Amino acid sequence: MMELSSHHRSVSLFSGETRSRYRGSGTEYAEWRLYSSLDDARNIDWKATARVPFPIIRQYESSRELKVYIVLDLSASFFFSVKNIPGKSDHLAHMLEQVLDASRVMNHSVGLLSHDIFIPCKSGKNHIEYVRTSIEHAPEKIQWNTETLIESIEKQKIENTLLLFFTDSDRLEWLERISTQNDCIYIHISHVVEEYPEQYTDIGLIAYGKKSGVLSGGDHMRYRDARTRKLAQISENITRSGASFWRTYSTEEDWEMRWNYFMRTR
Repeated sequence: MMELSSHHRSVSLFSGETRSRYRGSGTEYAEWRLYSSLDDARNIDWKATARVPFPIIRQYESSRELKVYIVLDLSASFFFSVKNIPGKSDHLAHMLEQVLDASRVMNHSVGLLSHDIFIPCKSGKNHIEYVRTSIEHAPEKIQWNTETLIESIEKQKIENTLLLFFTDSDRLEWLERISTQNDCIYIHISHVVEEYPEQYTDIGLIAYGKKSGVLSGGDHMRYRDARTRKLAQISENITRSGASFWRTYSTEEDWEMRWNYFMRTR
C-alpha cells in the first residue's frame, strides 16, 4: 500500500475515490440531488428548491489529482550486480511498479524524465502503461551526469509537481535549483553490499574514487563509516534546499512501511 503525497497531503493507494465531493471554494459543480436528513442544510440550493416541492442539494467535487514526475538518474553503477543478490535496478523496478499502480488507481497524472526520454504528465490507464513500457525499455549503463538531468528538468519547465528523483549518486550540488519550484523527494537507492559492506568482505568495492579491489574487513568498515558520513551530509544539504531525502537499499523488505510513514510525517 504505497502512498503519494505533496505538501503534506497524503493520498493512499486504497483510500477510495479519486475525487471527493464537498461544497466550498475552488470546487467544480458536479450535480443536483435530493436532500436527505444526513446532509448539511447549508448545502441546500434554495433557487433550485423553489422550482420543485422538495429540497435540492447542489453537489461539488474537488479533484485530488496529483502531478507526479518520475526522474531516473541512472548511471552504470545503478546496474551493479552480485550473483544471487537483488541489485539496485531490481529494487527500483519494484518501487516504480508501486508508484505507477498507485497513480493509476488514484488517477494521478504521471510523467517521466530519464536520459533522453521525456514524457509529459498525463493521467489515464493507457498513458501509465506507456510510461511503464518506456521505463522497461530504457537503455542500461548510460553515462549520465546528474547536473545534465537537472538542466533537463529546468529546460522542460517542470514546476508545481511531485518530483520523485531516483538515484544512487552522492552529488547534489544542483538539487536546490529544482526543489524551489517543485515538491522534490530525493530517493537514494543503495546496493545491500554498499549498505552492509562488513557482511560481504569477499566483494571488491570502490570507495569514493579509490579503487580498492578485495578489501579486508577493517577496510569495509571504514568504507561504511565514510559512506554513512557522506549520506548524512547529503541529507542535511537536501533538507536545507527545501527537498526531502529518503534512503533504501536493494534487499530491504519493509521499505513500503517506512515509505508510507515518511510520506505522512515529512
